[in-house]
Amino acid sequence: MKKLISIPQVVIIATIVSVFVLVLSQAIKNDNNAKIQYVMKLQKSYLEFNEALTKLADDKGCPDDLQCTGLFEKGTTDKSFGDELVKYFKVKKNCGIEQHLGCFPKKTNENYNGLSPSFYDLDEWAGYRFITNDGMAYYVWNYAAGCTENDSTGATGELKNACGEIYVDINGPQKGPNCMGRDTYNFWISNGKGARLTPMGGIDTKWTEEDWRWKNANTGNPQRCYPGDRVGWPCAGRIIEEGWKMNY
Repeated sequence: MKKLISIPQVVIIATIVSVFVLVLSQAIKNDNNAKIQYVMKLQKSYLEFNEALTKLADDKGCPDDLQCTGLFEKGTTDKSFGDELVKYFKVKKNCGIEQHLGCFPKKTNENYNGLSPSFYDLDEWAGYRFITNDGMAYYVWNYAAGCTENDSTGATGELKNACGEIYVDINGPQKGPNCMGRDTYNFWISNGKGARLTPMGGIDTKWTEEDWRWKNANTGNPQRCYPGDRVGWPCAGRIIEEGWKMNY
């Protein structure tokens, strides 16, 4: 004769299931809240940096034209551009071109979920580094090629005139997770459609001669920054193109 589950056992099982569901629901809620906070900080950084580029160009007598400023010409440096740029931010710490002074993390995971770690020490690269009063860490790189670098797929032409790059860790070097696509993102400083940032992974992205859009234009299917490819470099493009949402 088949043994029936007793009422106390049913109660215990039901309790375990309900606790599991509650814990899972809270974990999902916490994850969603964290994503919302990441996106809000990213948007703040994006808007403030664009405002700084606009003001810098205006003050140089070059409205909406970074190439005209001369700050990216051959012979200029990360330092010469960075020293001009920081004037438009409230800066808590300025490391300039000095490495490993605490202005950027020594280890940044290229995977947005922190798994299968592939770390980059962005702070050892050539560039200009500073931390703003709101805790955002910036690394800025001047191509010093007169805003003539062409990293465009041809989709919009924004990156036909790239001037340099930036990386931003939106919660600073001391606070994790230090993962590309979570709290760390990269953009081009572009001049193809005016003085502005263009996100890595966006529709116009070509990087080292490869199509690096998060969504492949030929198939319409996500190719990067999604569970099948957790590399976070193109995630800024995905967040912006999906209406400032972190859907991954």
